[in-house]
Amino acid sequence: MQLAWGMRWIPGLAAASVALSMGCGNGGQSEEASASMATSDDPDTSASAGPTTAVEDETGPPGTTSDDGPDPTMGVTTQPEPVCGNGILESIEECDDGNQVDGDGCDADCTLNLDTSLWQTTHAGDAGVRDGGHGIAVDGAGNIVVGGYEVDAIGDPNMWLAKYAPDGTELWATTYDPSGGLDDRIYGVAIDPMDNIVVVGDVDVAPSSSDVWVAKLDGNGGELWSATFDGPDAGDDGGRGVACDSAGNVIAVGFQRVANNDVDIFVVALSAGGATQWSELVPGPKTLDDRATGVAVNGSDEIVVSGYVSNGGFNRDVWLRKYDAGGGEQWTEIWDSANSGDDVGWGVAIAPDGSIAVAGMTPVIADNQDVWLGRFDGDGMLLWWKQFGGQAYVDDTGLAVTADGDGNLVVAGFRGASPSDTDIWLRKYDEGGNVLWSQVVEGSAGDRDEATAIAAEADGTLVVTGEIRNGVGNDGDIWIGRFGPG
Repeated sequence: MQLAWGMRWIPGLAAASVALSMGCGNGGQSEEASASMATSDDPDTSASAGPTTAVEDETGPPGTTSDDGPDPTMGVTTQPEPVCGNGILESIEECDDGNQVDGDGCDADCTLNLDTSLWQTTHAGDAGVRDGGHGIAVDGAGNIVVGGYEVDAIGDPNMWLAKYAPDGTELWATTYDPSGGLDDRIYGVAIDPMDNIVVVGDVDVAPSSSDVWVAKLDGNGGELWSATFDGPDAGDDGGRGVACDSAGNVIAVGFQRVANNDVDIFVVALSAGGATQWSELVPGPKTLDDRATGVAVNGSDEIVVSGYVSNGGFNRDVWLRKYDAGGGEQWTEIWDSANSGDDVGWGVAIAPDGSIAVAGMTPVIADNQDVWLGRFDGDGMLLWWKQFGGQAYVDDTGLAVTADGDGNLVVAGFRGASPSDTDIWLRKYDEGGNVLWSQVVEGSAGDRDEATAIAAEADGTLVVTGEIRNGVGNDGDIWIGRFGPG
């Protein structure tokens, strides 16, 4: 069992807010997960083996425990371990069709698995190292815009942006190198009401210093404006999520370093023309590593930001804050698992009914993580949460989430297959948290594959991006896929 509980912060406390020019104004995706408390901005999704118990969609409302999953506090059980492949649905199994064969709808680990793939494609930089997609959005014509980074020369990643037609035809692709030879990456993509493209990421200003970078581009990738934001300590700062409101104003989120080993959540609002309207630095409970990882805007132009705050050691908490259209804080929620371990919110989405979904990770033990999905109402009350751990006893993480027009939620991330092998993993839940399907995509190298961003089209079709490894060593390619709603 897991115990879920929430803490509410009082608006105005422990936050530094700076009102700037132009008065009031108003999706985003996640930095990749790390199962450690390392403050390095290099994504680390290495899977960790451990003597853990797999948890299949354990669930619980706030303040209650669940009967669906194993109780980690119990050393003895009278129930036999489930046997996958015996044709009997037991305990944590999603399905059991009497065999251990992949690809027949019930995979060898007894998880439901559909294949609604419409098309998939990849893009590789020339250096043969890690390239990754980190942001994805759909414009008014149904075209898919993907952002990330590619490496054509070791030590010089460039921002990469491409647009694809609904059938997967590449319409154009381009790179940006605002630092002029240093490390530049896109981590979030959004589309404004005029079908302009908005991106967020970070740009190096020195080998050990980066700034938050926000830009608005036209539909062909031409720059309309860009802005950078440097933190108080002039250290490593980064942008991780971006969204637009109904007037085309831009909300970007990420983090800024305020002192040595002290990183705070950063939120900034810009006008449609790029002028800063307001910004906020939000410290956590300790002077440690606190970051915003995703942002979404609802139909009333209210803003929801997800992320995490740190308490030290392997102890982070999911952090969620809602702002009004002018940047006033409405509420803040913190979610911590029963064992006060490493809980992180990586992605956020808003459903048509105004409820809020956060995807991330929660610990089984200190070095082993499960996917975590929480659904909150518009006032910040936790409606339900789900936890998923594959039966390989290694890390599983939700890195992004989207909501379709029916209020269903789809989580994207990775499922651990072994300590050195993760697979791209998608799972669709209905409004009540019931599993509708799962899908897995495996790179041919048997290495670390992951989905990092997801968006839903009007009919429920899904577009996803991330990294897939089809080569040897550290050679990861940008991966993009389009999937039917199932």
